[in-house]
Amino acid sequence: MLEKKRIATHEDFAVWFARTSADAQLIEAALNWEIAHDMRYILPNHRDPADRFLAATAVAYDLTLVTADQKLIGVPA
Repeated sequence: MLEKKRIATHEDFAVWFARTSADAQLIEAALNWEIAHDMRYILPNHRDPADRFLAATAVAYDLTLVTADQKLIGVPA
């Protein structure tokens, strides 16, 4: 996103990321075998593995995936 100029920061990215992730109290959703398995079946006709990873992770952890990507909006929970 930063590289594509879709978002802009007014400070060094590493500083912004550390501050923002702490402020938002983000936690990691670790890759596990369930996600690796489900990636094959979520969005089977979608070729972007990153999108499939995000969707499978959201399903595995019962997370809300916030996106404007129309291909990801319709993923069944």
